[in-house]
Amino acid sequence: MMASEIKAFHRVDSFFLETDVSSIELFKKHKSYDRGDWTFFKNIKKFPWSHHIEFDLNRVPHSDEFSPELYFTGLNFSKSTAEEKDQVADLRKLFEDSIRIHMRSDVPVGFCLSGGIDSSAIVSTVRKLFPDTQLTTFTTRFDKYERIDETAWAKTVADEVHAKPVFV
Repeated sequence: MMASEIKAFHRVDSFFLETDVSSIELFKKHKSYDRGDWTFFKNIKKFPWSHHIEFDLNRVPHSDEFSPELYFTGLNFSKSTAEEKDQVADLRKLFEDSIRIHMRSDVPVGFCLSGGIDSSAIVSTVRKLFPDTQLTTFTTRFDKYERIDETAWAKTVADEVHAKPVFV
């Protein structure tokens, strides 16, 4: 059985409700969760990102027939095919094109801003490409956990691009 959300499994059979005690204990101990295809449920596994699977809809396949295949391997930027300067220009063009496409909207667009390099680059590039657009950023605040709270960084970026920051 396959589904995009775990709750779909729970509606089918109680077999899928059995918790994976090891995963829960590891999460409680390390406060993070990265165990490959494991989930908090013993009989539910994650499908790998950037993969696809093909099967015949006219018959029910056995679970050992599923073999996910990688469909995206990343962009190939090698020094043998282009100079570094050209690679940077190509990457910038791809990045800006992606942002232009994602900015197509009939309603205002908001941005999750952690203050990290990825979200900061996106918000800064949006400002560059759309100088007259009102930017609103949303940042999760962790007042009790200063070690992981990036509010100050997010505020610095929001101020720099003249965005309206919202801290949640």
